[in-house]
Amino acid sequence: VELPAAAIRCHRSLGDNFANLPLVLKKFAEILALDLDEEFDPVLDDDTKARLATVLRHIQTSFPPEAVQAAWTSLSDEDQQVFSTLQ
Repeated sequence: VELPAAAIRCHRSLGDNFANLPLVLKKFAEILALDLDEEFDPVLDDDTKARLATVLRHIQTSFPPEAVQAAWTSLSDEDQQVFSTLQ
């Protein structure tokens, strides 16, 4: 099975053994938190939120469970909670 070029770039960006996944999830959480902050105008439109939710589902279902779990537990409770807004 040949992976599309975008998938290969994505996996390379995540580093060896998905070492950068915690940082990626942290950045997603920061963007979502900013979007929810009532002091600011929303930064995400509905289509972008839907795409972000799709990316997160892909991470959860396609990446090694131990890498996802390690990345998830590296997030603060607040960061973890903000992801619930996508569902």
